[in-house]
Order: sequence, then structure tokens, then C-alpha cells
Amino acid sequence: MSGLVRNASRVTAIARTTAKAAVRALLVAALAFLFFVGIGPHVFGYRVVTVLTGSMTGTANPGDLVVDFPVALSRVHVGDIITYETPTPDHHVVTHRIVEVVTAGANPTVRTQGDANNAADPWTATLGGTTAWKVRAVVPKAGTLIRFMRGGRVQVATTRFVPLLLALFWLSMIWSGNSEPPYKPKHLLSTT
Repeated sequence: MSGLVRNASRVTAIARTTAKAAVRALLVAALAFLFFVGIGPHVFGYRVVTVLTGSMTGTANPGDLVVDFPVALSRVHVGDIITYETPTPDHHVVTHRIVEVVTAGANPTVRTQGDANNAADPWTATLGGTTAWKVRAVVPKAGTLIRFMRGGRVQVATTRFVPLLLALFWLSMIWSGNSEPPYKPKHLLSTT
């Protein structure tokens, strides 16, 4: 019978170790994603954009994340994929390939087209400012996670449910009489 107990203890220890490793891996992945999406753009000057439509299917599918880096307007060429505001009343943002540079110079005018579209966009866009946002990388499905995190249910959970859980945790510590921290720093321990 003691052999069964030892085996059960061993299995329990392995399960705990595996669970701890999985939680650590998940935490590292979450922190890396947070850095990539939230901090990286401020430090390294790129920006990330979630692909919402299928106009670039094959290159960037709906739910993918495109990583844009700034390039000088004089360096945009036919074949480049750029993210820009359309010259339409709603000024929505699209990521399309340049199929024609109509006029070059300080503020080039370009015609674009989605890779999955049969025809060029029905407008020409004059790029303003000093830089264009050129796609340098596509991260498959990462935009789906961002859209999920921005969704209504997740926002309700993070703004209402998580604070409620924290409040209940603190109240349970107070009511149980266990208001001491789970550890005491060495400099606070008595040496007498």
C-alpha cells in the first residue's frame, strides 16, 4: 500500500511542477506580448495594427497583426504595403499595397490595392507629414487576441469583476484575523 502512496505523491509532485511551469510560461508569454504591443511601440518607434477585413488575404488575414515602421515619404515605392488614412469622409485606416506612385516628392500621391481585391482602390491618396507607415512584419492571429481583450465582456471583467475579487480577498483576510503579510522581510524579523 505504501508503494501506491509514494506513486500518488510522485504524481502529485509532477502535476504541481508541471502546473507551476505552465503558469510561468503563460506569464512570460503575456508579459512579452504586453511589451510587444504596449511598450515596444513607444521604445522602438513602430506601431501595431489589427487587420479587420479580408482585402489583404494571403499577405495579412483578418485577425492578424501588422507591424508598421516609419519610412521617409520619398522612400515609398510601388510594391510597398503601407498603412494610411483613406481620403474618404470617415478617414478610416487601411493597409494596402502601393500599385502606382501618381506623383513623387515631399507629399507623394499613391494608388493602392488590397492583395485580395480585383481592382485598385477608388481613390488616390496624398501622403502627408514626413513619414509613411510601411508594413515590415505580420504576426498571425495576434490581432484576434487584442480584439478579444478590447471586447465588452473582458472590459467588464477587468473593470468590475477583478476589483470585486480583490476587495473580497482583502475583506476575507481582515475577517479571518490573518492581516499579516504571507512573509516577513528579514529586516523586520526580531533577533531576540
